[in-house]
Amino acid sequence: MTSLPYRAPAALAPLVAALALGFWAAGAPAQTPAQPPAPSALPKADCGAMPEYPGRLVTEKLVRWRKEAQVYAECYKKYAMDRRELVQQAIQQYQEAANAAIAEYNAVVKDIQAKLDEANKAD
Repeated sequence: MTSLPYRAPAALAPLVAALALGFWAAGAPAQTPAQPPAPSALPKADCGAMPEYPGRLVTEKLVRWRKEAQVYAECYKKYAMDRRELVQQAIQQYQEAANAAIAEYNAVVKDIQAKLDEANKAD
């Protein structure tokens, strides 16, 4: 003789169906996260034109080029660090949103389990 799988009482079917429909309807809009800005929407570095290497010329021009190159490099470094900060903020926001969704899911599952346990005790 084979054992039959557990069947919930017939009175519990409407409750399960209502819960499933409610979670499906409530969860549908919440599953479309906001899209991050496209990389092309980020502003480009405004550091001017990159200084052109003067070649083997007078030392004064070479010194001036080194200063211009250093200013340009510092400007570009600041630009890169600013972009990095924006990305870190976006990552943190997505992590917080993901953690909130996980907490909500855990609460829903716990609530469903409690209702199922209560219904099983009533039988």
